[in-house]
Amino acid sequence: MQIFLSSEKYHIPARILKGIIAQESQFWPISDDPYELGLGHFTANGADLVLMWNTSYYLSACIPIYGEISCSSGYSNLSADKKVMLRGWIMKQINTDSEIDLLAASLLASANQINQMVKNTTGNEPANLTSYEVMWKMTTGNYYSGSGCIGPALQKINDDALQLTWEELIAQMDGVCKTSNSYVDKVFGATE
Repeated sequence: MQIFLSSEKYHIPARILKGIIAQESQFWPISDDPYELGLGHFTANGADLVLMWNTSYYLSACIPIYGEISCSSGYSNLSADKKVMLRGWIMKQINTDSEIDLLAASLLASANQINQMVKNTTGNEPANLTSYEVMWKMTTGNYYSGSGCIGPALQKINDDALQLTWEELIAQMDGVCKTSNSYVDKVFGATE
C-alpha cells in the first residue's frame, strides 16, 4: 500500500518503484554494501539527487532546519555544511516508515533530471522525441547508473541525429554504463 500511495503522491508509476525495490533488495532492507542502504539501496548520491531535482522534497527537508530564506536559493547554493546536514537527514529516512516516500521522491527527482537533460541536449521537449516508456527507462537507468552514464550517451544520439530509443541509448554507452540495460530490463520485467 505504501508503494501505491507514494507513487500517487509523486505521480510516478508504482510498478517501476516496486520493480526497483525488487531489483535492489528483493524487499529485504539489509545490504552487504555499507554505502547502499535500505530497500532501494539508497546512497549519499541518491540523497543529492533528491535534494537537487525534487524541489518540493528539498524544501520540506530544508525549511524546518534552516528556514525559508536560507533554503530559497536551492540546494546547490547551500554551504557544504548545510548540504551534509540535509543529506544526513535524508539518509535517516532509510529503514523508517518514510523510506518508500523517499524512494518515490528519488524516482521523481531522477525523472526531472532526465527530462531536463533531454531538453538541454536536444533543445526539444521529450514528448516530441520519444515515448513515455523510454523516458521511464531512462529515468530508471539514471537511478541505477547516474547521469554520468546517461548524459554522454544522450549527447552521442543527438550529435549523430539518431532516434531517441532505449536501445539506441544503450548502444551509445561504454563499459560499466552498459549494465544499465540489464538493470532496466529486470526492473521492467519484475513488473510484468
